[in-house]
Amino acid sequence: MFKDEKDYFMRQVQMAARMLALTLFQKEQTEYRLPEGQPQSEADRLYLQMRERVDRGEVNEAENLLFEKTDWSDLRFLEVALDFYDRLNGWSEEELAACGYSHEEVEEGLREVAGRFGAPYDGI
Repeated sequence: MFKDEKDYFMRQVQMAARMLALTLFQKEQTEYRLPEGQPQSEADRLYLQMRERVDRGEVNEAENLLFEKTDWSDLRFLEVALDFYDRLNGWSEEELAACGYSHEEVEEGLREVAGRFGAPYDGI
């Protein structure tokens, strides 16, 4: 894929993630925020576990956790997923490839998660 095509693809994924955040959470950004001074929820714990794995370059393992531990009836988990996929979408192809991942997998994962939550997905 040419650079311009890849940039377009990445912008489309970013717009889809942010549209979901705006539609479902009235948030303009996809960033997941941990609550201050409150006990951690299951979604909070999953977010922290996934970030730890991503920081170690274990992107596939982080995604596996997402699909294994998500409560598909709790929209906080969708917020975690939006943060995860939007962050990965910002990585270069080389960074993702070093972790055994790709932008196509980012889009596929986002589409799958949105579908499982019954959320509208107007991605690519």
